[in-house]
Amino acid sequence: MIGHYLLTLTAEQEDRVLTVAFGPVYGDAFLEANYDGCLMCAVNNFRQWGPGCVLDLDETGQVARNRSREPGYVYEDLCERFGGSRVNAAIRNRILSNRARRTLLRARDEYLATDRNYKPGHSSDLAF
Repeated sequence: MIGHYLLTLTAEQEDRVLTVAFGPVYGDAFLEANYDGCLMCAVNNFRQWGPGCVLDLDETGQVARNRSREPGYVYEDLCERFGGSRVNAAIRNRILSNRARRTLLRARDEYLATDRNYKPGHSSDLAF
């Protein structure tokens, strides 16, 4: 779910996720943290809170489950399960691998566009 969401980010949003400190807001984690908001705050360039941020906490300070399929809530669940730093590292790695894939596909397309012998659908197509 998060991986599909990360594919929809613009280059500017990806840059913010790679450079801005963010983390989970569940329980006491946010109170002791040195960041200003959640993943959605980083994506949307908000300080503290904004649209898409996880605002619904139950009486125990845990994330409310009524919007559990939204990316911000999926992020919170992953942080509860695996820890914030581990999830953030996985998100940043996914963004970097998405960028590398796009770069390689552009290079492939440029190469194929200049190859005079290239015939679309032919067995000589490069497999990426």
